[in-house]
Amino acid sequence: MRILRLGVVCAIPLLLLACGGSSKSSGSSGGGGGGGGTTPVLEEVGGLVSKGPVAGATINVYRLNANGTAGARVAGPIQTDSDGNWSAQIDAAEPRPLAVVSTGGSYTDEASGNTVTAGELNSFLPEGAETVAVTPLTDLLVQVTREHIASNPGATVEQGLNAGRNTLAEVLSVGFDPLVTVPANPADTTGADAQQLAYAAVLGGLSQLASTVAPGADPFVVIKALVSDMTDGAIDGQAGGEAVAVGEDELQIGGNTLADAIGTFAQQNTDFAAVAVYVAAFDSVGENGSVSPQSANVLSGGTATFTLTPSEGYNVGSITGCGGELEGNTYTTGTITANCTIDVSFALNEYVVATQASTGGSIAPEQQTVVHGDSTSFEINPDPGYSIANVTGCDGTLENGVYTTGTITGACTVSATFAINSYTVSVEAGANGAISPTSASVNHGSTTAFTVTPDTGYEVASISGCDGALNGNTYTTGTITAACSISATFALRSYSITASAGTGGSIDPASTNVTHGSSTSFTLGTDTGYEIASVTGCDGTLDGTTYTTGTITGACSVSATFSLVQITVSTSAGANGSISPTARSVAYGGSTTFTLTPDQGYQIAGASGCDGTLEGSTFTTGSITGACTVSATFVESETPPTGAVWDQFNWDEANWQ
Repeated sequence: MRILRLGVVCAIPLLLLACGGSSKSSGSSGGGGGGGGTTPVLEEVGGLVSKGPVAGATINVYRLNANGTAGARVAGPIQTDSDGNWSAQIDAAEPRPLAVVSTGGSYTDEASGNTVTAGELNSFLPEGAETVAVTPLTDLLVQVTREHIASNPGATVEQGLNAGRNTLAEVLSVGFDPLVTVPANPADTTGADAQQLAYAAVLGGLSQLASTVAPGADPFVVIKALVSDMTDGAIDGQAGGEAVAVGEDELQIGGNTLADAIGTFAQQNTDFAAVAVYVAAFDSVGENGSVSPQSANVLSGGTATFTLTPSEGYNVGSITGCGGELEGNTYTTGTITANCTIDVSFALNEYVVATQASTGGSIAPEQQTVVHGDSTSFEINPDPGYSIANVTGCDGTLENGVYTTGTITGACTVSATFAINSYTVSVEAGANGAISPTSASVNHGSTTAFTVTPDTGYEVASISGCDGALNGNTYTTGTITAACSISATFALRSYSITASAGTGGSIDPASTNVTHGSSTSFTLGTDTGYEIASVTGCDGTLDGTTYTTGTITGACSVSATFSLVQITVSTSAGANGSISPTARSVAYGGSTTFTLTPDQGYQIAGASGCDGTLEGSTFTTGSITGACTVSATFVESETPPTGAVWDQFNWDEANWQ
């Protein structure tokens, strides 16, 4: 037995209320159990067991297994009071939903007024709820939830509950939540609201139906059989394709309906006179779709939901009636307070056929709206310089630039790709040269370049084509918009040979053009008094006054230098003297000097030649323009020279006084 540790020391079973009757007990959160554990936070929950109110029923609350069955017990057993009420405290940390199971007890059958022993009824205590009803309707929800989880691996309890609510709606659309709405007590409806009255009327209708389809049988057993019958969405004596039995006998529904039974119950109980079941039905359904169900029994204040299934290629064109709204293919009525009808029509689907074009072109029009089953066409338009590479989508075909779709049965997209045009640029090279590459493939709007290579000694004479231009040895085309050709011719190179002459002469011609591999000659002239000193350049040779170049393979220059003619001036000295130097080499037009030296006892008699003049002992020539000789003569001196006295003086014999 689990012991609650509260603020005061008291030990009570979990199935009882907390000490002092408080609905909640606070304490530290966390796991409990064992000495030294934290005190759990308790939460009071409760509810009502009704078919009508079941007194003396045993309530147990369980954790919920993943398959929707009861697991470990968290509260109970608890007995319901005379009005079917119960309450218990549970650990607030217990995960929801919880399973609530009621067994035994008794109730007053609404149809006969007899006391009936109840069997097992199941319910779920959902998240956030403190009150839960345990009734045949909640038993239906639990059964369908478990069946849904069993047949749909991975399904959750909440998904199973939704399936159960849908099943209940197929039998009878109600405007209340069967799990958390507490049914009114038929014996005392004081304070009950419309939903509680409606809930009690459904339960009373079940008793009325049970007494009609199986008179004399145990009412609760018949009601449980009706719940099993309802799990497939209809009360027809069948469940899952098999007959539903009460004891050894099959349940015989015949033309009896729960709606009629609820009406009978309401007529017999004035407190429920306002409770009625209405029919929401489709007035007509065209040939191009279906609805399910075609009609629904709706408890006053409830709503009904219908599923519309258009035929292939159709959609819900319009739907009106019962104050409803369409979401997707589900039509939910407004609150039903009277019988009503729904009109629906189905229309052919219209699909948007979109387009997508790559760079280099377009598709016209950009999109088309097409009725289901039709086809449409698009023009595929390449931009200048582009062509259609591929067109796909919508199961279409391309012919002469028009793409026609297949039969359209849904939205689709036509996609076109375009390829830029490529043109061949060819080349033609004349003799004595080449163009590389020999051809090129060029995209529309681009340019390309070629290398032009003349043979040795040749040059490009002309090149044209493709609106190009030559820069050095590179020929670059203009913008290519079509196939074109480049043509080049080559000619021997011609080189400029220039000549220059220094002072004293000339060279002729001053310049000349010579083709590659040839040679040429120049004539040299000298000015008066000059001679050729040297001639260089262009690997040439001098023969007399003619300078002939070597083989010309490039531009070059010939340079000539000239020098003045060197003339020998010789001397002739007579006896008794000398001329120094004995000879000189003098540049044409220049002059030079000589020194005359008489012997001892002689003197210069005279000097002549080379148009010169004697001054003292120096003879200076005139301007030398040809070979000539300077001649000098000497004679004996008439007066000894001053130096001679001293030369004859005897120092040793001198009379020094």
